[in-house]
Amino acid sequence: MRIEQTTQFLYENIGEEIKITACRSLDEAICIPEEIGGYPVTEIGDYAFSDSGKQQENQMGTGSCPNVRERTEQPLPYLCGKRLKEVHLPKSIRKIGRYAFYNCTMLAELSCSSNIQDLGSGFFTGCRRIGHIQIKVREDEKSCLKDLLSELRQMLTVTYESQRGKAMLLFPEFFEESVENTPARLLEIRTHGCGHRDRDCFDKTKFQFHEYDELFPHVKAQEPEEIVSRLALGRLQFPYELGKNAKNEYEGYVKDHIKSAFTILLEQRELDTLKWLLSQWTFQKEEVDEAIQMANDYHYVEALGYLMDYCHENYKIKKRKFEL
Repeated sequence: MRIEQTTQFLYENIGEEIKITACRSLDEAICIPEEIGGYPVTEIGDYAFSDSGKQQENQMGTGSCPNVRERTEQPLPYLCGKRLKEVHLPKSIRKIGRYAFYNCTMLAELSCSSNIQDLGSGFFTGCRRIGHIQIKVREDEKSCLKDLLSELRQMLTVTYESQRGKAMLLFPEFFEESVENTPARLLEIRTHGCGHRDRDCFDKTKFQFHEYDELFPHVKAQEPEEIVSRLALGRLQFPYELGKNAKNEYEGYVKDHIKSAFTILLEQRELDTLKWLLSQWTFQKEEVDEAIQMANDYHYVEALGYLMDYCHENYKIKKRKFEL
């Protein structure tokens, strides 16, 4: 009897450590193991998840996997390129090779530890859809977060987890363009969007939360209301290293743009965050009624039920009295 394998790893032994060179799978997400055969997995090899040369082999249906004892009749396809949508790296990883995720155009989420010491050139080249990074940070160690952020210019949400707390950080998109200054015969580099400012909030490799929060006025001035509301909600819900003044400013913005906040949470179906928001302040019945209408329009049944129960519990309808 053959055992159906859903994920197969190709790897090399480097001394007493393992380097992942490729992966075969029917899935769209990959969770790299912390060890294989009793040896720690410490490295992702060059071009490991790039589709360079692998797509043709997928179409031909050839190849082998040295670490699988019982194989299916047909080898699994390589998990690479646009098939890869989610990557979870163990804390044992210390190195990511050159162009490891080259042209993984559908890759949307990455989780890893901050203790990756060596990031090869171009490892995220072509990864324009990454929108969420979950990183576990050891405050007493050098962090790779700054290097990760510098590789990605699109809007990013970062879940920052340390031993002392958790933060939800949003980094807006930014891009640069070259503008010719004809009289001076120079090219000027102009930056659009404030995401580059937020990505510079580091002292060496340690993220500076107070500098990030101090940039909020710039975010309000340059970014759409939906992005500003999302940033403020994230900092308030997970207030790690959040000062009093910054907290007051974030709260003021959310209260003044509560419709935007409700819209984001209902569109993205974030019921837990919606419950948290409703527990923070006292809302006008008209505001909750509007949220109920939005939940109905989005066909979000769970939120609709919760909002109606909330309305029933918090806004008692006075009975009319008739005198004869």
